[in-house]
Amino acid sequence: MGVLLAVGWRNQEWKARFVRHSTLAFTLCSLALIAVAFLAFGNPSPYSQAMAAWGLSCIDASCAFLLAVAIMFPNGRWASVCRWPFLAELGRLSYCLYVIHQAVNLVCHEVLLGATPSFLDWNSAGVTILAALLAYGLAKLSWIFFEHPLLRRGHAYKFFPEPPVSSADSS
Repeated sequence: MGVLLAVGWRNQEWKARFVRHSTLAFTLCSLALIAVAFLAFGNPSPYSQAMAAWGLSCIDASCAFLLAVAIMFPNGRWASVCRWPFLAELGRLSYCLYVIHQAVNLVCHEVLLGATPSFLDWNSAGVTILAALLAYGLAKLSWIFFEHPLLRRGHAYKFFPEPPVSSADSS
C-alpha cells in the first residue's frame, strides 16, 4: 500500500485528488485504527484467524492512511511526529525488523513462557517487549555490519552513463 501511495503522490492529478478528499482519508484512517484497536484488545494473538483473514490488511491500511495524512499536511502535528529521530531510525532498520520480528517474538515466547506469542497478561506483555528490544538490537547490528556497508558499496558504482557534454555547454 505504501508503494501505491508513493506512486499516486508523485502524479499531480492523483496528488490533487488526495488533497481534495482529505476528509475521506481521515475517516478511513480512523476506521482502520479502530479495527486495529479491536484486534489488539479483542483478539491479541498475531496468529489468530481474524489476523490472517483481515487483521494484517487493516494494519497495512492504517499505516498507509497515517502516512497519507502526514504527506498531505506536512506542517501538521502528525507530520511532525513522523519526523521524530527515533521513527527515522526505525525506518532505517524496518526491513530487517520486518523479516525477523515474528521469529524473534516466537522464540522468546517459546523459550521463556513455553507458549505461542500473545499479549494477554503481564508476563506475555513483558516477553513481547523483550522480543521487540531484541529484534531492534539484531536489526541495528545487521544495519551496522551488513546492510549499511553493502549500500555504501552499491552507491559507489554508477549504473547509468553520464550524459555527453555538448560543445555548446563547454564554452
